[in-house]
Amino acid sequence: MIYHRLKPSGLWKVSSEGGEPILLTAGPASFPDISPDGQHLAFLRESKKPDSPWRLSVTSPNRASPTFDFDMHPGFAPSVPGLRWSADGSKITYVISVNGVANIWGQPIQGGPPEQLTKFTEGTIFYFAWSKDGQLACARGNSTRELFLVRRVQ
Repeated sequence: MIYHRLKPSGLWKVSSEGGEPILLTAGPASFPDISPDGQHLAFLRESKKPDSPWRLSVTSPNRASPTFDFDMHPGFAPSVPGLRWSADGSKITYVISVNGVANIWGQPIQGGPPEQLTKFTEGTIFYFAWSKDGQLACARGNSTRELFLVRRVQ
């Protein structure tokens, strides 16, 4: 099992049978997800770049140094649903919102630019997942916010 711990900060793993936790990555890291074949671990970490504050890192679940490392799109904000591997394990998918419209993007782990996988023209994505045969399940819609000023009238 892989999890995030605040102190000391990092991603840790522990056997499902128990035992001592093992530190995989030092420093802030979040949204870990294991590839379908169990050979890769994807996670987010903070970047030092102001135009791309997040980095997507991919490594083996047995070592800490990243195998692949990518700057995230400036429209990416880490939140639920986090990162999800594609069914075939060739890319890591996530939500990017631009001008209030959310779409799912995929970063090929072998490199190259991320690709937009959905073409929604409105709304937000609350959650998504991939079936083993590559079908996308997506919960999406609109969020409404209202501001009220209540005054006591005498």
